[in-house]
Amino acid sequence: MKYIIKESRINNFIKKYLDNLFNLENLHFIHTEFYLEGDYTEIEDTGEYYFNDYSEDDIFAHKFGYEYFSPRKGGPEDYPKLDLQYKYEGYLSDMFNDRDLWEKPFIEWFNEKTGDNIKSLL
Repeated sequence: MKYIIKESRINNFIKKYLDNLFNLENLHFIHTEFYLEGDYTEIEDTGEYYFNDYSEDDIFAHKFGYEYFSPRKGGPEDYPKLDLQYKYEGYLSDMFNDRDLWEKPFIEWFNEKTGDNIKSLL
């Protein structure tokens, strides 16, 4: 038997799954500083999302703004991009198999929950 599920229904299902999988109340953001020309500087829209207190084990994702990449693929309208940590991407790929299925609802969910404006995943 074959079932047809509307895209909006599957997107809502994925967002509910994400709500249960990730507790974003403990998610924080820190800007990444780079040492450039003798001084530390922040690059716009670049940093790390992490859970709880900052440690390498608690990093959820890296956020990259347009100024971070050289050479760049795309224009400023294609940024910021989010690089989800491998283990978290693995949870989603294991559950939904096809990244094309969960990527768009994940970005919408993440932006709704964090107030960010992520355009795509790396």
